[in-house]
Amino acid sequence: LLGKGAFGEVWLGMSPADGRLIAMKTLRIPEPPAEQDVAAMPPAERRRRAASKGARKPVDKLQELVDEIRMLTTLKHKNVVSFLGCAVLED
Repeated sequence: LLGKGAFGEVWLGMSPADGRLIAMKTLRIPEPPAEQDVAAMPPAERRRRAASKGARKPVDKLQELVDEIRMLTTLKHKNVVSFLGCAVLED
């Protein structure tokens, strides 16, 4: 483990293609709660969720991540690490 951030962890790895050391960032994308889970929440939590109806949905957050990945693939700068690729894995 190299570090932790707000959105995930960064791990040291090795590129299978050429053996170079690489940094790999892992992100967990939470599932939205099922309706029965919302019904089981304490009343204060349900009120907080209802008050934040305008908040971004998990689907919006996922789209933001996809957009950021697309942008990272185009960056070429000496102070920015190269983006080599990504993978989506399900638990």
